[in-house]
Amino acid sequence: MRLVHFADLHLDSPFAWAGAAGEVARRRREALREALRRIVALTREVGAGALLCGGDLYEHDRVTPDTAEFLRTTFAELDPIRVFLAPGNHDWYGPQSLYALTEWSPNVHVFRGVSLQRVELEDELTLWGGAHLAPTNTDNFLEGFRVDGAGVHIALFHGAERSWLSEQGSGKQPHAPFDASQIEQA
Repeated sequence: MRLVHFADLHLDSPFAWAGAAGEVARRRREALREALRRIVALTREVGAGALLCGGDLYEHDRVTPDTAEFLRTTFAELDPIRVFLAPGNHDWYGPQSLYALTEWSPNVHVFRGVSLQRVELEDELTLWGGAHLAPTNTDNFLEGFRVDGAGVHIALFHGAERSWLSEQGSGKQPHAPFDASQIEQA
């Protein structure tokens, strides 16, 4: 099975450097929508069995009803190709989130918990996904996690690998931090 994966699209990003209400910012936000249209087209072109989003699809604090409808119809057009969404720290899952309030088509699956949830994609191919439930303080999805069963197992979540963060020296607060060694251990 072929899979297409993307993350960190940040629809409705403010582009404050360009003046959030200005024409440049508006064009940049439209370019992000066009990027998603191209991702969906690629998913069809390569004959993928699923499209995976690893978080930060949109900006929770700025999302508009127009964006909700854009996402709903864009993903519905992929049916019967399945779409799996793992909310991140910018598009976290909650009762008032776009994820909870949108009536998604049957091909869309939104992960809704901080524990990795199992979805069988096909024989011997399992997807495990989790969601941020708040913009901060999401724990390590892999801490104490172990897969069960044979085959290939894929994890889908929005997180930060700790060694990469220390190399960057950014001092940035990590979201769902994990160690690369935990992938093999899981």
